[in-house]
Amino acid sequence: MILRIGCHIENTQTNRYTRILPLSTWSKEKILTPDRLVLMVRAKGVVLIPLLLLPATPGFYMLTLGERGQWIYFLKNTYPSAKVYHKQRSPKPIFTTNSWTNITINWSDDIIDVFCNETIVFHYVHRQPLIFYFFSLAVDPGSWATWSANCIPSDIDGPPLDGGWSEWGPWACSASCNGGIGTRKRYCNSPEPNVRGEPCLGPSSMTGRCNTILCGDITDGIFELSEY
Repeated sequence: MILRIGCHIENTQTNRYTRILPLSTWSKEKILTPDRLVLMVRAKGVVLIPLLLLPATPGFYMLTLGERGQWIYFLKNTYPSAKVYHKQRSPKPIFTTNSWTNITINWSDDIIDVFCNETIVFHYVHRQPLIFYFFSLAVDPGSWATWSANCIPSDIDGPPLDGGWSEWGPWACSASCNGGIGTRKRYCNSPEPNVRGEPCLGPSSMTGRCNTILCGDITDGIFELSEY
């Protein structure tokens, strides 16, 4: 899975599943059969991660991370009751409040694993196949989580980092001759600003007239030049 840099960051302080998201959310890849969820998390308390086959399906599997600091539970929620299939204690606290923790959840057939900063902290073999396409994230009352999915958050631990523009990209013209409107773009990623830094100043795109040569006057050599 390709992780995207500088993607969307959520802050969750509710025990309600207010958003049901595809497991491929914010990923640059198109994933037909999801087999993992990669999260970057800062949290205090207990984080709840429902894993669903379809939205609004009655009864769903769920991982709870951070019970009593270091416990991970895998259960099925059939409100108002829940059945715990397996629980396992992590060798150290799962989350911190001031640095990112990489939580990777993998599943295949009837096996589900949880990795914390690339160290396996949970393993369970279920009695039925595990197939998921959606997830959500909530927290216990009094808990909170700042998180992103399938991406690497911008650094917010260090000093302010102001944004810088990339080079301008190539022109794209609406016509090959007789004049058209051209656009080109640049991106605020050299570097990308962190949370404390200033964004790039100025426009991210430029427009202008392009390929003004008459169509009847174009030769192969002129056409190549007029594309830029």
